[in-house]
Amino acid sequence: MFKLFLFLLALVSTVRAEPKFIPLNKLSPLVISTITNVENGANVYLASKDDDKYLKNIFLKSGDNTYTLDQLNDFDDNSTPKSIQASGDLTISTTNDYDTTTRLTGFIYVTTKVQALDPNFLVYVIKTSNSISVSGTKATAVILNTKLNSETADADEPFKTSYVTEITQSPSTNINFQWGLPSDDWQDGTNNTFFQNPIQYANFDTTFFNHIEPLQIGLDLWYFTVTGTVKMRIENKYVSNHDYTTTAVSTTGLILGNNVYQEHVVNFQRDDTLSGTSGLITTAFVQTSDLTTFMQYNSNSIKTEYNHEIAIGNLDFTRQQPMKLTISSTSLLPGTFYCQYFTMTGGLLPTTTPQTTTLGSSTTSGLTSTVPSSTTTVATTTKGYPVILRLECILALLILFSYFELGAMQ
Repeated sequence: MFKLFLFLLALVSTVRAEPKFIPLNKLSPLVISTITNVENGANVYLASKDDDKYLKNIFLKSGDNTYTLDQLNDFDDNSTPKSIQASGDLTISTTNDYDTTTRLTGFIYVTTKVQALDPNFLVYVIKTSNSISVSGTKATAVILNTKLNSETADADEPFKTSYVTEITQSPSTNINFQWGLPSDDWQDGTNNTFFQNPIQYANFDTTFFNHIEPLQIGLDLWYFTVTGTVKMRIENKYVSNHDYTTTAVSTTGLILGNNVYQEHVVNFQRDDTLSGTSGLITTAFVQTSDLTTFMQYNSNSIKTEYNHEIAIGNLDFTRQQPMKLTISSTSLLPGTFYCQYFTMTGGLLPTTTPQTTTLGSSTTSGLTSTVPSSTTTVATTTKGYPVILRLECILALLILFSYFELGAMQ
């Protein structure tokens, strides 16, 4: 029986802790809440622009140490955000009243122990503007957004956003922008990628873009992984882009919707003396609504509809330079979607019109294609091991071993 206990203990130890995202406005006043499944050695960060007079009334206890959140609402001398290391149970409580708590905008982010020990795992809190340089064989940067400094009249302006510009990388550097929280095995897959350079067209071509449009990423947090060296500027800034014109003929950019959404149009610069290739890579979580992407060319168009479904990394592309991209929905709240567009020029045009090729589920010549739900893949924002399933397996094994033990005793 002792061997059985050791076996199950080893099995339980393989259950991995997951990173945590705790919004401050979800706290219960005068209630001590335990943040479960946090590893000793994990790092705890705060991303907030809330007034320190309210943050002083929020208490974070780890082991024998108690901190107030205003102590974390700052940066170290090297401009990295302050953090604490978890040691023992992690609890949080507040003496702010209910109305004050619901108006708070910040959140707590907890890494895993593996990430805390990794020198190539970096965390940035964006309050104004950050010039970021990341390099490594498998380097990761987590971007924590804070409330916007100013507001516009746009109905679909995000509450928090990163405005990413001046991305500099070499053709040998691979970068992936990814949604969700990076879990222990975040380096093992990129099925949550929403922007990439170079772009890989499934099993076909790979193209590096020297020019990238400004990227507006309206998420509370996101992260990027890189092999090589990349530099960029990330600002706490919103720029209206409902009717946008690209700044180069060969370029790539991003349209992202995460809450209220209004129609966006991208007008493409063209060089009509050259051939070209263009397309979209779209991930859409529109289970309760719809989304339509419409790419217009000189003589035809590609229209793809997503209706009450999930689609991951759907690729539309053709051997032409585009004129205009329109992304629309019949709903103000279509769900979350990410659409990376790209266009590049080729050689001089031949005297005859080039043949159009379309891959994926879309059709050309103005016909409509609907992405079938039966071919979509459901993804989650974290890619760690399912803890509940593992615990169920452990209980099943415990019952099984107990059965054999009783049989042996008889």
